Amino acid sequence: LSSAASDVYKRQMPSCWRSSPRRRRKVACSGRSGNSRIELVIAAEQPPRKGVFEMKILVINAGSSSLKYQLIDMSDESVIAKGLCERIGIDGSVLTHKAHGKEFVFKENMPSHVKAIQMVLDALTGKDCGVVSSMKEIAAVGHRVVHGAEDYKSSVLIDEKVLDCCKENIELAPLHNPANIMGIEACRKVMPDTPMVAVFDTAFPVSYTHLTL
Repeated sequence: LSSAASDVYKRQMPSCWRSSPRRRRKVACSGRSGNSRIELVIAAEQPPRKGVFEMKILVINAGSSSLKYQLIDMSDESVIAKGLCERIGIDGSVLTHKAHGKEFVFKENMPSHVKAIQMVLDALTGKDCGVVSSMKEIAAVGHRVVHGAEDYKSSVLIDEKVLDCCKENIELAPLHNPANIMGIEACRKVMPDTPMVAVFDTAFPVSYTHLTL
């Protein structure tokens, strides 16, 4: 999951995220969210110095009845919290949340991915187990999507067109794309103003011009 977060950097950002000059990075894609122009870039060759580039990214890997997540501090690419929602839509739902070197277990009914995402956000901002003071500290969300077919060869800012394309490609990954889409739609309901990025498994081999066996 952490490797996906490096595709969700912003080149041009609000003043609260502004960083000092650094080595140029390769632009992977660009788009708009509200009034902010967003450019998704591949991780810099030179890692950002601690305190220079303040951003926290939530990375989601949604399954049909489960949801894995990590919250990553991009100033040093460290995982500050992670967890797993299990048995979504099934009796006996449980969220296991790890932060501050401790493990917290929440047993509560999760009838949908929307409820699971809300529980994750509650855990991330909780008094005892939280790692951020509010959801505003989460700058963007990266979603694993298994198949982008020939439509997308790199990570992309999610809009209706991208979501429709993911749905059209369900037949190429019938066991995974539907669950990935459920995770995206759930996050968009709970975090409507937060930029969402699709990180495609099928984009990974495209970055290689040749393969040495």
